[in-house]
Order: sequence, then structure tokens, then C-alpha cells
Amino acid sequence: MPSPSGRPTLIGLGYDASSSFLRGAALAPPKIREAFHSPAANGWSESGIDLWAHGAIGDDGDPALPPTSEARGLIEGAVRAIVERGDRPLSLGGDHSVTYSTVRAVASRATRGAEREARYRDAATDRGLDRAHVVRV
Repeated sequence: MPSPSGRPTLIGLGYDASSSFLRGAALAPPKIREAFHSPAANGWSESGIDLWAHGAIGDDGDPALPPTSEARGLIEGAVRAIVERGDRPLSLGGDHSVTYSTVRAVASRATRGAEREARYRDAATDRGLDRAHVVRV
């Protein structure tokens, strides 16, 4: 059943077994949530929405992901569940390989001929990189 709110919904993707450089992205989801709920964080958006208000942001938790290629299907299924109920997934953590599964899940719900965008941030700050990407599906 589609959600009337189409709300952003967090999902932690604790997977980094495909990383070709450093591991650690799998540990990110709880750390990001901790920072999000920190008393030092500002819970108000620029448009005046209280992001900490009950129900403003959903959280589907972190699916259990094995350090194998089986994780890709599990990620796609978990993200697809969010999209199918009409919400917008906001994934936390994961190495670059999680992008394919998340884009496939979002694209599965695209209307033929409609344009969808998936935005992701590559915050490899340990290497001086911080880029935003847009993928059209």
C-alpha cells in the first residue's frame, strides 16, 4: 500500500566487501544515525520542516548483509520494499557496489517514459574526495 506521505526513509547498507581500496563503509550506518540524532545536530530543514518530528523520516533499519554477492539481491529487495510503499529511500553507508542494487530497485518502479533520478554522495574524504553524482534511470 503506498504511503500518503512519500516520506524519506533511512536504510543502512552495511556492506563494503567489494571495496577495492579501504574497508569501513559497512560500519557507517549506526555512526550516521548517531550524528543525525546528536544534540549538536539541527533537525530543521530550510523549508521549516522538523525532521525529528514523529514520522517525518522513516527508518527501515539495516538489513543483515553477508560479505558475499548475495548482498546485492538483499539490498535490492530492501530498497524495493521502501519504493513500493511510496516512500523515498535514503541509504546510509556501503561501498560503491551498493549503487547498482539501489538504482535497480528504484528503476523497477519507474513508469515507462518517466524520468527518475538517484542521487548519491561519494564522501571519500580520507582521499580528499567529496563528490555528488546523479544517475538517471
